Amino acid sequence: MTALDVILSPKSVHLLTDGAALNSAGAVERISSKVAILPHLNATIGINGTQALMVLATEAIQANISKPDDLRSNLPGVLQSVIRPLQAEIARGLHNTSLDGSIAVAAWSPEHGPHGYILATFEGIPALPAWQIIDVPAGGAYLTPSDPKLVADFGDLNERFDDERAGDLVERQRAIIGPSVGNFKTPIVGGFAQLTTVSEQGISTRIVRRFNDPIGKKIAA
Repeated sequence: MTALDVILSPKSVHLLTDGAALNSAGAVERISSKVAILPHLNATIGINGTQALMVLATEAIQANISKPDDLRSNLPGVLQSVIRPLQAEIARGLHNTSLDGSIAVAAWSPEHGPHGYILATFEGIPALPAWQIIDVPAGGAYLTPSDPKLVADFGDLNERFDDERAGDLVERQRAIIGPSVGNFKTPIVGGFAQLTTVSEQGISTRIVRRFNDPIGKKIAA
């Protein structure tokens, strides 16, 4: 699990992620970016899943999609063609990894303007049917992990959003423990908060909050 947030503003779209990768015991395995920048598509993707999923998804997009307006329509088919055969091999025990996860896209294109959407690579998330584009509504946001209080407190992100508020959002997500974060009984968000913004002018990314989460230790509540 990870912090994976998409916030849609009138002229831009924001992708907000954390930097902590956890092992199966819930300890921090590494601190690294979960974002891939796709300048030729004026888009960025964030991954809730393994590093293998990040690499495969990024390479598949770069090899098969060359125009910004083709990204949304072609993404499910491109990813399925690369990932599903490997998922079948993983199920047979031929690889020791996982390609189950979700991919968030933040993009700007001449046809769609600023837009964001989520795609899951497996049938395991009730609100995200596998291989289907789930759009973030105009002026809305997709926040995970989340709970009702967080949604209420940050319901005006499209009207009031800056680096400080982005950092506060990830800080709050660090405190969420429960069913929405799987079997972990400790926080799953850490390392840093990375804010990536996509607009007609291009892509910018920066660290807006840093956390002191040692490698090999669980994130402190």
